[in-house]
Amino acid sequence: MGRLRTSGRSPYALAELHNRYGPVVRIGPNEVSCIGSAAFREAYGHRSGKGGPLPRDQRAVVSRRAFGAISLLQADVPTHARMRRRMNPAFSEKAARAQEPLVASYANALIQRLRETAMEPSPGKEETVRTGQAVNLCQYLAWATFDIQGDLVFGEDVFESLRNRRDHPLPTTVMGFFRALIWIKSLTEIFPMWAFAGLQKLMAALPKRGGKSKGIAETMKEHAVTVRRMVDRRMATGATDHPDYMSFIERENATTGEMLTREEMYANAQVLVTAGSETVATVLSGTLYLLLTHGATLTRLQKEVRSTFASESDVDFAGVARLEYLGAVINEAMRVWHPVATPFVRQVPQGGGEVGGYYVPEGALLGISNYATCRSERYFRDAGKFVPERWLGAPEYADDDRDAFQPFGFGPMSCIGSALGRLETRLLLAKLIWNFDMELMPESRNWIENMEHYMVWQKPPLMVTLRQAQAESDGC
Repeated sequence: MGRLRTSGRSPYALAELHNRYGPVVRIGPNEVSCIGSAAFREAYGHRSGKGGPLPRDQRAVVSRRAFGAISLLQADVPTHARMRRRMNPAFSEKAARAQEPLVASYANALIQRLRETAMEPSPGKEETVRTGQAVNLCQYLAWATFDIQGDLVFGEDVFESLRNRRDHPLPTTVMGFFRALIWIKSLTEIFPMWAFAGLQKLMAALPKRGGKSKGIAETMKEHAVTVRRMVDRRMATGATDHPDYMSFIERENATTGEMLTREEMYANAQVLVTAGSETVATVLSGTLYLLLTHGATLTRLQKEVRSTFASESDVDFAGVARLEYLGAVINEAMRVWHPVATPFVRQVPQGGGEVGGYYVPEGALLGISNYATCRSERYFRDAGKFVPERWLGAPEYADDDRDAFQPFGFGPMSCIGSALGRLETRLLLAKLIWNFDMELMPESRNWIENMEHYMVWQKPPLMVTLRQAQAESDGC
């Protein structure tokens, strides 16, 4: 399995293995891959009376070395529960809706930047037309979502990606780590003694191109210093003009005896910036690609969005939450092309356990592939097709196992930011659909096909031309 991970083909390989051998497949000497709704409950659920959720795989935990603490994404069960209690108020439905002005401001900045880049005024006319210049939507969506998360975590526009139309080193560095971490994970599977004692030496030895660039360990050290500086600056600032994540955490620390340490704030700040931005950007990119390759679906969504909102300023959290077809389109895009294709690995506790009707011995590693689950005909009819109508009661899809669709994870360790993630995705997509008619460039027509995956999808440019959307009354 390690070789498959380092090849960038692991999501496809797991889907193929499960299609051939069933819902439970042994993929290594001590590792099992599972799919399906029952597996979610048995591996990631509360498991009442069975000792709680299965513990996480603790191999190759990097953040402890970088920040002196582990993050919510890597914590063991009791540490995760403590952190989650302290962080939950920042991620409630109420807190998510309170972030609307901030998210809307960056959504508007995204639209403005796209207009400036891809469109120009017609001579003697107020409306705009295409310049013929294609835009890499992936790039702009990544800038927007990183800017949003940076502001939510650090209380200000720390990255200024949209403003400068340029990547910021911090998120770029984090994204660059993922491929190296896949190699580290694969090597620790082969040589377990390297997992902790030898990890630092291993990372220091990873590529330095021609001796000109820094090694992974040195880059990570500098990156950790940057994150620490940003958190320290935010904490020294005190109250901000909007309720960012740190303001909620500060309040919890002040009113309870169960606080997050500064080191835990460092580790979690990095995770919140990366996880909260990369996943939303991936969902938006994938959804737009699928819409642009399914004309009838795009037309139906355009009608829903443009007939609902009379002006761009009317597009808000409350309004987009009511759009049924918009929700169905996003759900189906996440099912067809799951944004998190990396299984979250658990370790079977003492005494072993049963998953999917199979006994799994204690100490074995167990993961569930969302990608393989959602691409399986066992759970979804026409699993490889993009059919949003399956989420709106289409009778031919009545037997789909909707419990097998878990885009934000399952159980007590599921994604803490799901409430805001859903609203942010809906708002950004609705604003794009309301403002622009889009056309996919020929070089991006097979954009999803055979995309490589190293912890996250390695998205190539999504080249699209834009023109001002026609008004609904003009026959969109």
